[in-house]
Amino acid sequence: MQDNGTSFTDSDVSIFEAFAIFCGLGIHNTQMYESACKLMAKQKVALECLSYHATANNEDALRLVSDLIPSAETYNLYSFTFIDFDLTDEDTCRATIRMFKQCDLIQKFHIPYDVLCRWILSVKKNYRWISSFYYLFCFMLLFLLNESRIF
Repeated sequence: MQDNGTSFTDSDVSIFEAFAIFCGLGIHNTQMYESACKLMAKQKVALECLSYHATANNEDALRLVSDLIPSAETYNLYSFTFIDFDLTDEDTCRATIRMFKQCDLIQKFHIPYDVLCRWILSVKKNYRWISSFYYLFCFMLLFLLNESRIF
């Protein structure tokens, strides 16, 4: 019943139903938006945590930047008898930098030296023993590129 004592018409009922559906859709969309915002915030935090744990720390990067990088001859990089298994993790990083220098990749691609050092340490940090094969594979690929003088 309306305030004036008359009954609602079918048109009134249809308009009210449409308005109720419209309000329901608005409420549902608002809830979905809030849920999406919460999930994006969780994702951002998760990515920040992963990035923090996956990136080499500044002290190690600064140490590698300031390290003296031995010559290619010191690491026997120009020989196919080169064996990387004898290298420590630190020497592997230094040898990688030496190969980047020998191939002139730092200059050709305008790679900031500190960024390169941090990237090499981050790659090393994120490879576990089982998958370290891929890190060593990339190392050996760079060795072969250096040896063939493609660059």
